[in-house]
Formats: sequence, C-alpha cells, structure tokens
Amino acid sequence: MYQTLNPIDEQTPIPIESAYFLEDGERDKTRPNRFYFKFPEEWITSNRGESIVGVRNIWTNCRRRKLCYTIGIRKYYKKDFDDLKRNNPKQTNDFLYYSIPFERRSEIFCDIISWLPSEKDLREIIIDLRKQLKIVFEKYNVSPIDLNKHLHNLIDKQKGKINDEIEKKLDEAEQLQIEISNSTDLNEKAQKTLKRQNLIKEAWELSRKMDELEESKLSTGQPIFDIRDVGMDGYYNYEKNTFIETFYSPLNEDTNYLNKQDNLFYIDFSISFRIRPFENGVQDNSLNRLYDFADIMNVGYESFQNNPNKYMDLDSPIEDKKGNVERFGGKWMREIVFEDVWDRCSCKIYSSIAEQSSKGYLGNSKVQFSPIKYFKLNSSDNRFWIEFYSGRYNRIPVKIPETETFYIEMQFMPFNKKLMYV
Repeated sequence: MYQTLNPIDEQTPIPIESAYFLEDGERDKTRPNRFYFKFPEEWITSNRGESIVGVRNIWTNCRRRKLCYTIGIRKYYKKDFDDLKRNNPKQTNDFLYYSIPFERRSEIFCDIISWLPSEKDLREIIIDLRKQLKIVFEKYNVSPIDLNKHLHNLIDKQKGKINDEIEKKLDEAEQLQIEISNSTDLNEKAQKTLKRQNLIKEAWELSRKMDELEESKLSTGQPIFDIRDVGMDGYYNYEKNTFIETFYSPLNEDTNYLNKQDNLFYIDFSISFRIRPFENGVQDNSLNRLYDFADIMNVGYESFQNNPNKYMDLDSPIEDKKGNVERFGGKWMREIVFEDVWDRCSCKIYSSIAEQSSKGYLGNSKVQFSPIKYFKLNSSDNRFWIEFYSGRYNRIPVKIPETETFYIEMQFMPFNKKLMYV
C-alpha cells in the first residue's frame, strides 16, 4: 500500500528564482553608484511570513568595446613658450603656441581604434595607442629629420671654421713657446709670454663657443615625435574619492629622470570622440557601440559624468560626408583627465537586503556563493538597492556605466528551515 499524505504535514514552499541585470535597475539620482530593483511581484503580494532572500552569485561582466577617437599631439620648445607667456601673460595657450615659428613646433592628429576585450582593463588602451602612433610618428618625422640634419650641418660648418681658428692660435702659441725658450732678452720673453697667454685664452674661448654650438643642436630644428612622448595613467585619488584615467606626457614634468633633450619640450593633447545625444534634458543611454569611448571614460551630460564641453569645443562640429555631426573639435590641454571612471575590476557590493551584515556588505562581484548566502528582511519595502564600490579600495564608489553588464541571481522565499542550505 502507498503511504497517503497527512494533511497536517508542513508543505515545503518552492522559492522564487530571479536574476537581476543592471538594465533592470534604476540609478539613484543623488548616489550614482546605487541602483534600485523591484522585488518579484508575486513574492511581495504573497503571505510570506518572515522574508528570506538568498544570493547565489554576483557578477560584473565587462562588455567588449571598440573605442574610436581622434587624438591630437603637439610638441614645442619650453623656452619659446615660456618667453612668450612672460611677455603676453593675458594671451591663451593656443595663441602663444601658434606664435612660435613653424619650424620650432610640431603638430599631428591620429584616428585611433582600440579594441578592449571583456577580460582586459584600461591598460589595453595605451598599448593600442602606442602601436598606432608609432606608425604615424615615423611617417611624420621624415620631413623634420631632413630639416634638422640641414640645420645641424650648418652648425657643424660653423664649428669647423672655429676649430680652424683654434688650431691656428694654438700653432702660433706653440711657435711663441719655442721663441721664448731660445730668447735671452728678458723684455722680449715677457712680451711673447703675454702674447702666448692671450692666444691660449682666445683658443679656450673659441672652444667654449664650439661647445655652445654643439649644445644648441638640442634646441635647433623642428621637434621630433617619440613614442615616449605619450603616456596614460590610471590611479585612485583619495582626496576626490574616485578613480581617474589620464592621457599625459612625462615631458611636461620638470623632473631629474628626464634627459636634457626631453626636458626641452612641452606636449599638448586634444581628443575628439562621439558623445551620446542629449535632447530635451534627456540623454540617450541605449546600447550603442558608437559611444563606447564616452561610456568607458564616463563622459556625458548626467550629473555624475564628465561634461563633454571639458574636452571638446561644442561650437566646432565635425561632420561626416552626409553632413551629419559626428563629433566636435578637441580642446588642447597639457593633460586630459577623466574622473569617476570604472577601472573594469571587480567591485564590493553593498545592499539593503544585507542590513543584518556588517555595513550592509553583500559580497564581492565575480563570486559564486556555495552555500547560498541567506538574509532575513525586516522591512516591508517593495524594492531593494545595491551599491558598487571599488574591489581594491572599498570606500571609493564606482559609477558603473549603464551599458555594462551586471547580474545577481537570487532566491525569494518565506522562512522555512527545510529550504535553508539545501
């Protein structure tokens, strides 16, 4: 005989399995690292008694990105610029740059495509950038190198003439030394000794002039681009409580580790890229790979984003062949700084469902919990929030781009011992 069910036996309820993705949430307007999600409707309306939430896993998945942008680089002598700045303190840097003689400044633009795989971080950008700049630099440098060779040859000819004068004076001084040795007239010896000393002094002065001419080669001619001129740096700023990504040049830093030639130059950058449409106070945040660069560098019109006007002149549109505005002309600056950038590393996740844990800590992203982590809810809210913080520095909030992928798998159930740790 089959055993019949006892009506008084406790029934085991089946938990509701749910997966939440970033696009399911709503970003908090005042705390951009916080997203709100709704509890399942059938769970909210059920007679659930004590509410238990289980977390299976938390995962941040970086999307594969195609970063398209145009970078401008210009290189010029510090002395030229500083002298002009001293005499024209009210003029803009752009005005001063274009006041420098053409043959003493270099300027180039390069269209860059950088493939950023899902498993790579922002360091991949500088790798792609330098590979492509190396080709462009080599092509551009052909003309300046030829010009500089010509100018340096003229300097060498001057040095040759001076060297001939030095040898002539030294030969004359040597002859005087012989005459002084053979002379018995003290007055004659004194006069020839004085003349010999003057000749040697003149030869030394000419020698110093030769050294100055050789030194002048460093600051003569059109600047040559070198791949070391361009760098990127990503770092946590603890004063601003954010992660910052920069395009910069070590040549702008007046430091001891630079060699004498590198210390002669300034480097400026400009950058131009597509920005998301913004109409009637609303930004288009839909998935679109055309705006990958803006998404990665957190550029947009939202309150927590870097305003595009910081990097580009919005009154200088750049149009495609059909007359559509693609982007805008970049502004020149010594360093391009993007703040509140996600470093594409794992995050620490805090949540309102973890109110009983320390500081509301839910767990680290890219983690599958075994056994499942369970939390008992005391509130009757119909939604919960999660917050993203840096996996490396848990006090620094992370503004995850809305076009990135994040998901969390959860179980919703009433309190029942049979369900725990099954």
